[in-house]
Amino acid sequence: TIIGNRAFGYIRMNRSNDFRASGSGNFDVNPNKIDLRCVEIAFHLSQKANFQSMAYDFLIKENEPILIEISYTFTDWMVHECPGYWNNKLKWKKGNVWPQEVQAKDFYKSINK
Repeated sequence: TIIGNRAFGYIRMNRSNDFRASGSGNFDVNPNKIDLRCVEIAFHLSQKANFQSMAYDFLIKENEPILIEISYTFTDWMVHECPGYWNNKLKWKKGNVWPQEVQAKDFYKSINK
């Protein structure tokens, strides 16, 4: 999930005996398991399309990230569960944040330019 110049990442796993990951409740927020190529692609697309907030879903096929879905909606508590985020230079910043909080900060900053 990209919000402004922040990228939050987590992995969703499938349910047992099911191909769907959505709604499984089985996720991993370890930043070391996130493929940074996905983060780079998400940042690039958000910047190119001028998105303030966008969630991206990727699959890895034959060691290549494949973008399969984008959505302007996302689960706020999942973003908050992330132990930090990458900035647009791919530098890690530690700490949980609520997406609404950083969206409000970005909005405030934009109207005070």
